[in-house]
Amino acid sequence: MTGDGLIEFSSKRFPPTAGELEETSDEFINPGLFGKELAEFLKAELPKLGYPIGFSSMEDWGYWIEVEHDGDFTLAVCCGSQGDYDAKTGADHLVFVKAEQNLLKRLFRKIDTSTAMAELVESLTGLLQATDGVSDVQLVDADPT
Repeated sequence: MTGDGLIEFSSKRFPPTAGELEETSDEFINPGLFGKELAEFLKAELPKLGYPIGFSSMEDWGYWIEVEHDGDFTLAVCCGSQGDYDAKTGADHLVFVKAEQNLLKRLFRKIDTSTAMAELVESLTGLLQATDGVSDVQLVDADPT
């Protein structure tokens, strides 16, 4: 598994849902973690940028959104919150891209995921920078290893 392009930003636009704050809810991830509103936003916007959405799920750290593409590997956008949400200032959020290769395929050949990942990171960065209510968009890690 490789990761590329950790994007951090601040926003009041993606607050936790009521379920994400309630430990008995199916939407509850872990204490202090949320991201459903951000995940739904990305699932709606990515197809407009040419990235159809496949499988998506809630994880114990946030949300996993697979992007359909022609490559021989799984390409996913991962997103969630960082810290508490404040109604006045919002919260810090993060989005990053993951590529996973089937173990058997990795044993027999190296699959280059860097181009697809870099293009997706660039699209995500541009999307977030152009989104009202989103500020301080920063690409923190551009190392594809």
